[in-house]
Amino acid sequence: SLLGSDVFGESVVKKVILLFRKLFFWDALIVKSVAMNAFLKNEDGYIIPNGVNLSLFKPLNSIECKIKLSWDTSLKHILFVANPKRREKNYDLAKNSVVGLHNNGVKLHVLDNIPHSDIPIWLNAADIIILSSLWEGSPNVIKEAMASNRPIVSTNVGDVKWLFGNESGHYLTGHSLDDFSSNIIKALSYSENSGITKGR
Repeated sequence: SLLGSDVFGESVVKKVILLFRKLFFWDALIVKSVAMNAFLKNEDGYIIPNGVNLSLFKPLNSIECKIKLSWDTSLKHILFVANPKRREKNYDLAKNSVVGLHNNGVKLHVLDNIPHSDIPIWLNAADIIILSSLWEGSPNVIKEAMASNRPIVSTNVGDVKWLFGNESGHYLTGHSLDDFSSNIIKALSYSENSGITKGR
């Protein structure tokens, strides 16, 4: 069962996986997205993304969540939903895009080392969710944010494009600073005018 970084990450890892496929007979190879399957030329692979606990990840009152986290309710809060130290999460793009807005009414937060049971509070406290990854398999946090009806900006990685579909409030972006920044502005505007999405 492969997750994403083991396929799209360091090329030596992918070579080892492909070598093992030739040397050993596996009853099944599970991947998280169509893109992973195609990348591995894995015609008989099983595509089984992880699911989301819909009783845990659901819309909550955003103001109440902000207060629980002691966030200033007069500001717009952007949540980067990955470990900023992991290279593939591309934190610099997210940080520089927010800094480039030159908006003192916006604050960037990082979702890292938070107990899983508390993540719904963080997602719902955020006005928008951002993911700037270089690669992913099928990012669970995007599904969790969608289950919470949050506006999202994400790079076109893994199965995010398929997950977003045509629902309003979800913005697929490239990896350029200008593109990412412009989509953050659109998502902030959506949050201001519409509040929540129909991602769930």
